[in-house]
Amino acid sequence: MDIRTGNPSDPFAIPGHPLSILRQENRAIETFLGGDFAGHVGRLQEADSPELRMLLLEDVRTLMQVGNHYRRIEALMLPILEAQGHVAAARVLQAVHRDVLRMIRDLDDDLRRTDAEAPVLLEFIAFLVRDIEMVIRQEREVYTA
Repeated sequence: MDIRTGNPSDPFAIPGHPLSILRQENRAIETFLGGDFAGHVGRLQEADSPELRMLLLEDVRTLMQVGNHYRRIEALMLPILEAQGHVAAARVLQAVHRDVLRMIRDLDDDLRRTDAEAPVLLEFIAFLVRDIEMVIRQEREVYTA
């Protein structure tokens, strides 16, 4: 049901609807960021170790799956936005997607470097998480516009 209008045809409530799936994926991303990933990052604040770096590299592999989510958005939602005249919003979302994916790849590279210091990694991770959360907020705004 559409909470704004009481309409039972709310696409977010229809199982399998692209908007419903995209919302579920965003929730899964948020759950991951606030769960295992946050726990590993918290441990990095306390002490760095090769074992912890391996756990963080596994987390990065999981984060790389966000690229699939972004590709679905770009294939399903951005053409609709552009057709409705929201070309700038579509372009900004694409650019931010590219930036986040680049940051994930950079984090992967940095975690593999033995000379990458934990404080630098933590600062970079904070920027990455902030940007992922920003994309999720932007997507929510686009879906409800």
